[in-house]
Amino acid sequence: MRYLLVFLTSVSLWAQDNKIIYILSTPRSLSTVMFRIFENRDDFTGFLEPTIAVHDKEMYPLNTEDWFRDNAFNSYDEIRDQIFKAQENSHVVVKDVLFSSRVGFWLDDSLAKNQDVHFVFLIRHPYKVLKSLYKGNGFVDETFNEIAAYKSLYNLYSQLSLKSSNKVNVVFVEDLLKDPKGELDKVFGFMNIPFSEKSLSWDYLDDSFTGECWHAQLRLDLFHKWHKGALKSTYLKPSANLEIPTNEDLFKDAATDEDRRILRKIYDFQKPYYEKFLSEKGK
Repeated sequence: MRYLLVFLTSVSLWAQDNKIIYILSTPRSLSTVMFRIFENRDDFTGFLEPTIAVHDKEMYPLNTEDWFRDNAFNSYDEIRDQIFKAQENSHVVVKDVLFSSRVGFWLDDSLAKNQDVHFVFLIRHPYKVLKSLYKGNGFVDETFNEIAAYKSLYNLYSQLSLKSSNKVNVVFVEDLLKDPKGELDKVFGFMNIPFSEKSLSWDYLDDSFTGECWHAQLRLDLFHKWHKGALKSTYLKPSANLEIPTNEDLFKDAATDEDRRILRKIYDFQKPYYEKFLSEKGK
C-alpha cells in the first residue's frame, strides 16, 4: 500500500508539470497557425475551438443542425473535463475564439486560478481581421461587430488579469510575423517551456486530414473551409507587408459602398480596444 501511495503521488506531481496553454483571439488572427506552433510538438495535445459547437447549438439551434460532428462536445463541463484529462498525459494547447463561449467559462476558478493554465491573447490589427472575415464570408453585416469583438476580448483580458494565477500574455500577430523565432522564444520562455526549433515548421495537411486529433468540432468540409490556409501552411513565414491603409483607403476594395460603410463602422468601434491592448505592451 505504501508503494502504491508513493506511485500515485508521483504520477499526480508529474501530471501537474503539464501546462494548459489557452489561446484566445478574434477570428482570422492566425490563431490556428499559433495553435499548430504548439500542437506540432510531441509533448502537446490540441483542442481546436472546443466551445464552438456548444455555443452555436445553444444560440442558433435551427441554423446549426448540420454544422458539427456527431461526436462534438455537448456541454462546457464536458469540454473542461476533457482538457484536464488530456493534461494528465501531456501539455495541452487550446485555441478558441471569444464569441463562441460564455465569458464565465474562462473566468471559472478551475481555469482562471489554476497555476497550470496560461492564457495567451493573440491580437491582430482589426483592419486585417475584418478584411479576412469579409473575404471568407463574401458579405458583411452588423453581426461582424459581435464576431470581431475587440471590446469583449479586452474586457475578458482585464478580468482574467485580475483573477488568473499567472500573468496573462498578449502576443501581437504583427510582432510574430516580423520575427517569428524571437517572438516565440519569448512566448515559450514566459510559460517556462523549453523552446524547440520544431515549433517553427510543421507538416502540410491535405484534404484527408480529419482534425480528429485536434478535437475539431466543425464537420469536415467546414473545418477545411475555415482552416485551409493554416492546414496547408508549413511554417510561420515572416512578412514585410504589415502596413495598414490610410483612413481614406480603408476597405476600398469592398464590393459596395454599403459594405464599406458597415466595415468602417465596425472598425471605428473596435479599434480603440485594439489600442488598449497596444498600451499593455511592455507591462
